Amino acid sequence: MLHAQGWPGAAGLLSRPGAGWYTRGNLQEDHMQFRGGMSELMRQASRMQRKIEARKEELKEQTIEAGAGNDQVTVKVNGAMELVQVVIDPELLKSEDQEMVQDLIVAAANAALTKAQEMVDGELEKVTKGVKIPGMF
Repeated sequence: MLHAQGWPGAAGLLSRPGAGWYTRGNLQEDHMQFRGGMSELMRQASRMQRKIEARKEELKEQTIEAGAGNDQVTVKVNGAMELVQVVIDPELLKSEDQEMVQDLIVAAANAALTKAQEMVDGELEKVTKGVKIPGMF
């Protein structure tokens, strides 16, 4: 609750029409108008959602590669965050123990997934023009 005490002019803000604040408990209607109304806003959101879904489908075809252990282990993932390929240098298998190879696979996979997520986020940001809409993607 806003109190006018101790702040000069606060009472005027609370009661002055068009001030952008609450006018005795009622929200100023002029700040809530959209061009084309709520139905236009819903159409735009629906259009943006279709564009996002289409772009996500396109990104499923793109692959991102990352490596670990001086690229002795390389991993490819796609834009749907699916592991597509793991390549291990045969010399690594001869020279290192199994635990080290497993750690390198995990490291390469995590690096590839991080790169893929950054790529997808960047591409979807282009579609939404930087607007962050919770739950949209």
